[in-house]
Amino acid sequence: MALSSRVRDITLLTGKFGWTWQNLLASFRAGWATGEVDVRTSASGLGLLASASARESGWTAGASIEYALWDHVILGAEYDYVQFNADQTLTPTAVGPLVPIHVHAGVDMQAVTARLTFKIGGGWQ
Repeated sequence: MALSSRVRDITLLTGKFGWTWQNLLASFRAGWATGEVDVRTSASGLGLLASASARESGWTAGASIEYALWDHVILGAEYDYVQFNADQTLTPTAVGPLVPIHVHAGVDMQAVTARLTFKIGGGWQ
């Protein structure tokens, strides 16, 4: 039997704090996360046994570092971690079990982003 999950429509609400030193900015953030979590269970030979989808809440944390190459060009990288604690009752299918299946599945997501930012409309010379 296999249990799988998928997260869609993620929203993050975070607070951010950081430090600067010359052209460098290091920051950390943490906060609340919400997303549509789909959980499914299947068995080899039988296919899909049960599934459920619900909006779940969780938390997020991350860190970033940015460096101003010039006044109007910034190079940055960030790491984000998001965790949802999906607590769902799966609805059985026609080939699945006769009783609902209760699942408590933790869903963890990690992302690394690199970026190059160009500031426009400023007072640089």
